[in-house]
Amino acid sequence: MSVIEHSVNIEHERLAKVLPVILIVIYSSTLLFGISVASTNPTYAHEILSPIVQDIEESLLTKLCHEASSLWFNEKILEALLLMVIIGFLRLTSEAITALIPPYVAFTYFIEGLFIGTSEYVERILVTMYIPITVGDLLSISLIEGGLFQLVLSKIKNKPLGNFSIMLIITGFIGLIVTSYLATFSSCVIERIVLSYKPGF
Repeated sequence: MSVIEHSVNIEHERLAKVLPVILIVIYSSTLLFGISVASTNPTYAHEILSPIVQDIEESLLTKLCHEASSLWFNEKILEALLLMVIIGFLRLTSEAITALIPPYVAFTYFIEGLFIGTSEYVERILVTMYIPITVGDLLSISLIEGGLFQLVLSKIKNKPLGNFSIMLIITGFIGLIVTSYLATFSSCVIERIVLSYKPGF
C-alpha cells in the first residue's frame, strides 16, 4: 500500500468515526429544540401535533397494535406475538427508509421533542419508558447514515470502503432491529398497562 493510499484510508476512517458523532449531535439538538419550543409555546406545539396525532391514531401500525394488545390481554399470547413480529418488521422497514433522508429524520426528532414537551403526568411515565428506545433509534440511525455516507463517498472517489464503515452500518441495523421490536412490545403491551392506571381509561 502506497503512502497516498494509506493516507486516504486514514482519512476515510477518521470521517467514519466523526460523522456519526456529528449526526448524533444534530439529531439530539433537534430533539431538545422541539422540547424547548413546546415548553415556551405549548399552543403552537399543540397546533402542529394535532394533525400528526390524528394521522398516527388512524395509521395501520396503530390499528395493528390495538389488535395485538387485545389478543395479548385476552390471553392469546402466541397470536399477539406473531402480530407484533409483523408490526416490528413494518416499523423496522419504515425506520430504515427514513434513515436514507437525514432532513426528515431531523424533523421527526423535532416532532418527538414537541411530544415530550407537551406530555401530561401519565404520558411522562410513557415518555420515560420510551427514552431508551428513542436514544437507541437516534444512535442506530446515525450509525447507519454515517456508514452509508462513507459508502457513497467511496464509490464517488473510487476508493475501498473501510472495515469501520461496514461495522457502522451493521451495528446500526442491529440496533434498529432491537429498538423496533422493543418499541412494538412497549406500545402494544406495556403502554396499555401504564394507561390502565389513568382515571377514565
